[in-house]
Amino acid sequence: MRFSKQASYVLGACAVVAVFAGCGGSVPTSSGVIPARHAKHVKHGSYGPQLLYVANGGNATITVYDEQGNQQTLSGSFPGLYYPSSLTYDPSNQLLYVGMGNNSEVINAYDTSGNQQTLQQGAFPNLGDPYGIAYDPSNSLLYVTNYQLGNGNYGGITVYDESGNEQTLSGSFFGAYQTNDIAYDPNNGFLYNTNYGCCGQAPVTVYDQYGTLQTLSGSFPGLTHGPDAIMYNPSNGFIYVAQVSYYSSILAFDENGNPQTLSGSWSGINFPSGIAYDPNNGLIYVVNSGGGRSGSTITAYDNNGNQQTLSGSFPGLNYSTQISLVPSYTPHHRRSHTVSKQHTMTIPIVSH
Repeated sequence: MRFSKQASYVLGACAVVAVFAGCGGSVPTSSGVIPARHAKHVKHGSYGPQLLYVANGGNATITVYDEQGNQQTLSGSFPGLYYPSSLTYDPSNQLLYVGMGNNSEVINAYDTSGNQQTLQQGAFPNLGDPYGIAYDPSNSLLYVTNYQLGNGNYGGITVYDESGNEQTLSGSFFGAYQTNDIAYDPNNGFLYNTNYGCCGQAPVTVYDQYGTLQTLSGSFPGLTHGPDAIMYNPSNGFIYVAQVSYYSSILAFDENGNPQTLSGSWSGINFPSGIAYDPNNGLIYVVNSGGGRSGSTITAYDNNGNQQTLSGSFPGLNYSTQISLVPSYTPHHRRSHTVSKQHTMTIPIVSH
């Protein structure tokens, strides 16, 4: 049971930037994809400030913040949580998918106000400590990293449609073992997966959308034991990997796994277990589990790892691990009589 391990080794996280343009293509599946509720395509509009959703395993909550770290109050309460440890936002149906860790085998769906959505019976089968979820907008599939399966075997990657139907792909995700987190790169269509690293496997394995292992020119050097959170940064094309264990570091690589030199030192990180990029303000948010429930913090950085000062303090964190960003999007519709109408989507805030 991963929760019982030393804090420096616990918990995977998935910090996924919601990517709104795919790279095309499709993946053959074992059953038809039935999207939950696809949002209408909007031709013209603009993105505004992001909301930051954070999974707190210690008190089984999801807390929400603005970009400055001020906590927001939602109309819903995210019922049904049990040690939430993976979290991703699906912009096509505007739902949040939350995986329960600590030997759990459940993924729940919520709207952005925290109201639980009803999934079909038997949704998301064959999970085992799901510590990372990546949404692929080009095929509307959810890729889940499972740290340990219910039968005691160390898990790999399972794939589902938005309704929780498991998909059979042509690849086997060879090399995925004790998986922690996964990130989708829309530039090359690859999925980057972190492996806990106890048994000699590569710390990062990379796959196409079919689950076929990719051979890259680089090997992600510098990653040792405990690579955890991983993210793709669309502003510079880098892959950022956070290590917990005894090293507490964040390293940057190009898409081929070659190390990149950054000017910052990532000061303030403390067992980083979640990482997310905000395209609205260009900041990288890092969730620090802190090695204990009371020590969880969130720190913000520029692309080079220089810490930024925010006005808020991110209250309410408790053994926090994963962070997902949800944008406020303002589409502009033009009626036939040329009078424009504007409204904003994904605005769940009631008060703050």
